[in-house]
Amino acid sequence: MQNIYKKVFSVVMVLGAFLLGASPAFAFSPSFQLGSAVATNITQTSATLNGTFNPNGLATTAWFEIDNGGIHYGTTNLLNGNNDVPYSYQLNNLAPGSNHTFRAVAQNSDGTTSSFPWSSFTTLPNNPPQTTVSLFASPNSIQAGQSSQLSWSVTGWTGNCTATAFPGTSQWSGSKLWNGGPVTVSPNQTTTYTLTCNGVSDSTTVEVTQVQQDPPFVDLTANPASIQQGQSSMLSWTVSNANSCTASGGWSGSKNKNGGSQTVSPWTTTTYIITCTGAGGSASDSATVTV
Repeated sequence: MQNIYKKVFSVVMVLGAFLLGASPAFAFSPSFQLGSAVATNITQTSATLNGTFNPNGLATTAWFEIDNGGIHYGTTNLLNGNNDVPYSYQLNNLAPGSNHTFRAVAQNSDGTTSSFPWSSFTTLPNNPPQTTVSLFASPNSIQAGQSSQLSWSVTGWTGNCTATAFPGTSQWSGSKLWNGGPVTVSPNQTTTYTLTCNGVSDSTTVEVTQVQQDPPFVDLTANPASIQQGQSSMLSWTVSNANSCTASGGWSGSKNKNGGSQTVSPWTTTTYIITCTGAGGSASDSATVTV
């Protein structure tokens, strides 16, 4: 009966160790802490291997095995307690950008336990790509009302980038694709555009020259300038640099901004005025028909 109890107890301990992630040979073999076989402090040529076991009351030795090999690395005495004991080993002289597998192993008088499945890590590449950003404006000098095209090139980054402008403009703002463009902008004042990718920025400035507009020119004449009652006179006007013209005095209404003529037959001496307005301001002229 005592032997039966021992066998049942042994089976229970084996199942318990299995549920904890271990693969014990006997009931009191070391218990592996799930998730503890990880690599940290990974560089181009080194990495720190980590593992944790519970000795389960028996003197226990632990180590690491690398790349499916049987060689012991970082052999450590975990003593004989009943608590989880972490241990680690720094693996050096690795090749940059190389992939490696490892497992944590512990052994006491009741058996050997290994982490499963094998863990893996990759060392950093020898020359990690550096992000570069280049932003261009063509042309970079325009007159007010004209446009420029922004284009860019990015290396070492394939995510989204952020566009900003000063003074701000909705034509260049928000998220931009690293390989997108070009974007047409029409600033009404000198503006600096910036593109930021992975923390790296580049800027370009579009200089805007304000165009000096000439004032309107207006010339109004009456032919003939003197008439008898019942006769007519021809008003003629010449205009340049104007967007609109308006008549006043002896006549009224909108007049052709490009010039024109109109017949009038005043019964008394009358003065006719025309006023034209353009980007450069306003100008007026008048003509009098004597009756």
